[in-house]
Amino acid sequence: MTVASLSQALPEPEFTHLLSTFPLVPAPVKAAALAAFRAAPGA
Repeated sequence: MTVASLSQALPEPEFTHLLSTFPLVPAPVKAAALAAFRAAPGA
């Protein structure tokens, strides 16, 4: 599943919560994923 398809399936608060469930992923990677989510079509 791509970030673009996630942005059409999930509202931002749910995506943010999803990111928070991966404690081993560094914060900069999570921030980049959230930025890509916000920039994706349909966000």
